[in-house]
Amino acid sequence: MTQTATGCRLRFDDHTLDLSWYGPDIVRVRAWPGDAPPSRPSLSVIASPSAPAGWRLETDGDDRILAGPGLSVRIGPTGRLSFLRGDRVLLTEQAGGRVYPENSLPNPEDRRGAEQSFDLHPVDALYGLGQFPDGVMSWRGQSATLIHGNVTVVVPFLVSTGGWGMLWDNPSHTTFADGPDGMRWWSEVADGIDYYLVTGGTPDAVIAGYRRLTGAAPLFPRAFLGFIQCKERYQTADELVEVVREHRRRGLPLDVIVQDWRYWGDSPRWSGMRHDPETYGDLPAAVRAVHDLNAKLMISIWPAIGPDTDLYRELEAGGHLFPAVHWSGGRIYDAFSPEARAVYWRHLREGLFDLGIDAWWMDGTEPEFEDCHDQTVHKASLLAQPDTAAGSWARVLNAFSLATTGGVYDGHRAATAAKRVFILTRSAFAGQQRFGAATWSGDVSANWRTFRNQIPAGLNVCLAGIPYWTTDNGGFFVAGRGGAFPEGVRDPAFREFFLRWFQYSCFCPLMRSHGTQTPREIWQFGGPGDSVYDSLVAFARLRMRLLPYSYSLAALTTRDGHTPMRALAMDFPDDTTVHAVADQFMYGPALMACPVVRPMVHFPAHPLEAFLAAELADPDGTPGGLRMAFYDGSDADTPIRTLRVITVDENWSGNLPGGVSDPNYRVEVAGHLKPGPVAARTLVVRAQGAIRVETDGTLRVDEASAPGLREHRIDLGEGEVAIRLIYRHTDGAAVLQAGWASSDVASERSEVRHVREVVLPTGLWHDFWTGDVLTGGQTVERPAPLERMPVLVRAGAIVPLGPIQEWHDQIPDAPVELRIYPGADGAFVLYDDAGDGYGYEQGECSRIHLSWDDEAKTLTLGAREGSYPGMPARRTFHVVRVGPGRGVGLESEAEPEATINYEGREVRVALGYQGGHRNRKGNGRGQI
Repeated sequence: MTQTATGCRLRFDDHTLDLSWYGPDIVRVRAWPGDAPPSRPSLSVIASPSAPAGWRLETDGDDRILAGPGLSVRIGPTGRLSFLRGDRVLLTEQAGGRVYPENSLPNPEDRRGAEQSFDLHPVDALYGLGQFPDGVMSWRGQSATLIHGNVTVVVPFLVSTGGWGMLWDNPSHTTFADGPDGMRWWSEVADGIDYYLVTGGTPDAVIAGYRRLTGAAPLFPRAFLGFIQCKERYQTADELVEVVREHRRRGLPLDVIVQDWRYWGDSPRWSGMRHDPETYGDLPAAVRAVHDLNAKLMISIWPAIGPDTDLYRELEAGGHLFPAVHWSGGRIYDAFSPEARAVYWRHLREGLFDLGIDAWWMDGTEPEFEDCHDQTVHKASLLAQPDTAAGSWARVLNAFSLATTGGVYDGHRAATAAKRVFILTRSAFAGQQRFGAATWSGDVSANWRTFRNQIPAGLNVCLAGIPYWTTDNGGFFVAGRGGAFPEGVRDPAFREFFLRWFQYSCFCPLMRSHGTQTPREIWQFGGPGDSVYDSLVAFARLRMRLLPYSYSLAALTTRDGHTPMRALAMDFPDDTTVHAVADQFMYGPALMACPVVRPMVHFPAHPLEAFLAAELADPDGTPGGLRMAFYDGSDADTPIRTLRVITVDENWSGNLPGGVSDPNYRVEVAGHLKPGPVAARTLVVRAQGAIRVETDGTLRVDEASAPGLREHRIDLGEGEVAIRLIYRHTDGAAVLQAGWASSDVASERSEVRHVREVVLPTGLWHDFWTGDVLTGGQTVERPAPLERMPVLVRAGAIVPLGPIQEWHDQIPDAPVELRIYPGADGAFVLYDDAGDGYGYEQGECSRIHLSWDDEAKTLTLGAREGSYPGMPARRTFHVVRVGPGRGVGLESEAEPEATINYEGREVRVALGYQGGHRNRKGNGRGQI
């Protein structure tokens, strides 16, 4: 063993092992064949090795110990590693690992891969890895393929409830698996094993360590924490501006309007960073009008560039375009090249940024050479391209989004310090948070199961260190690709569905409405007096009222590595009963959101939807979906690929399924169905092509191919049933759909109660809408009428609420309502700054520490720390202590127990006992 400046290095017969400190609670572990270490830099990690004070090497028998104040590593004689807390309690152990030259990739430098196994504590839950669509919450006992897709985001970072996390620093095709033999990472291309073990004791501390390694998340402009309106798409500049005007006429909240694609004209001018005045209209005038209406404008840009653009021609001349033709007719640029990124930004700056565009919607950043809903097809399409400037596609498979967002961020930061960067992108990778980038969940479908699965998908991508995430509210596709509402806003069932998703979005890091095939503006769902419209307006206004709270969470995220959208295990890691809860979450430290994820009033008429209400499992009994297998030939024995699916709504007409080359292909869907809350028992199968249906091994349908779409209805009887659908295509259209008969679903409507079960973690909780006090450690029912989503607030919480306003700074000096939720001590740091620009990086901001002493019934506002240009000299705070029927809902009608005219000095307010209080006023000059 050799001691190094930041750790130690050991030489074994066939490899070298290196351990390096990256602070007192992070160790990097590398292993490689031979003596010379790999020289390729990390794309994700920007921190440098840093040994903590007082670290040392110890000997314990045959073992050596790399010992530090918060983390130690025991090194066995064979190289086995045991990771220990500072008090030497075991966290996890590295088991078998290897670097192997076994794959068959064409580039000889890529033929080495790596795998590593770990032994885990049996009760620890695992979270993170990115965003996956199949509803997994904890990754214990699960596996995942880490390849980007349209609705899949890869971030190879895990957090354990045992107080540690792990960054597997490899952007190539990677798999993760956990089972009886331990946790295992495998990467297809690797110069060696390379990972970081991060400790800290709590999930927040572990994620903060990840951010120290990969970069802090900068503050977004305050406006982007309000309400963002979008759809696919506003056809003209005039339509875009008129939507903003309609929000203002109706007094509806709106901070950001979004222009989706094709403002550039026809496809040859795809994303050339120029608008087409003939087809779209006057974009510069639209920008001015939007700004005059006190809104921001975000616009869509792509990595695929159309051939009839100056940007394309300059990138082509520099050799920076990949040869494959994108489905738009353009070609994708090499974002791994610094020169190409500079060219891309320069055209973006001249064509859009200089017009005053505020933010960048970077679509298709997987990147999307072909259909990237399918990971196998997506990977093959990338590997078919020439090498990138950073190496082969096999080596950098998942890192394109990191590179292209980094180029835009760097260009924007260099251009101005007055306007903060906001990027919205469909993909992410480890470290992307440092580029001012938020991620959305892709082109998801409008059905209840997909909605339910969005919740754990978002929680896990946040636990993977990406703090800002959002969805297409109401789902992108309302018809086809699993969409269950072909009538869109005309269907009352979709209006209910959209509202429930909207209520959930109110407590996501970003609140954004978007989708295709049907309008998405609030007034498209009714008018004043309609229950859906009124509730949409109420939750948009609640989002605006929460801005002081949300913006303070954002500042905490930038400064301390916080995570706004939080799985329950983050705040209750020792409560094993909440580790698997996938449909509730904390928004910040105070608010627990409990989305309603099933219909209660209007059941969808589309047969597919009720099928999604069933419990699904594959043929082996693994829950989470049916298995769909594709065979390249009608009689082929081995599938060329398999998928886990939660919908069967396929139309391959005019196209072969991804990866299939034989037009006479076969598709099999198999697994187990168990009815959920609906009692539907009639299976509907629609097919255009030959179809065979078996249930519990009995042949029920066997029909050769015939013209047209045919429908088959099959009574399934009682209990769980095994199904198998065998579809064969010969020629012509290709359609396969399955679901319950809608008549069965409709019969269940009258039996649904408008309540939602809520798991209460330990402690006391207050109902946000009623003020009722509930004891934790139990499951309770809470009212969930159409206009309300259950929200619980932790005892001890201090929640600052701003005014109801149409945009984020409409009433800059409005009083702030401080809602105090008694029953425990509590604290909160209220943050403020100019709302835009990077002055906060130079200390131009203010913080007020708020604390509540429950026993003394005293609220303390600490002396204000810091200042910023334009800061009000005085702030007014209305203090409302919450109780049953008091200080509840969107607008509290309770008279404040104290009104504080705060001038920056410490103030203490003794509220006394509820029921006998009197109004108190303070001037911010001392104790009351």
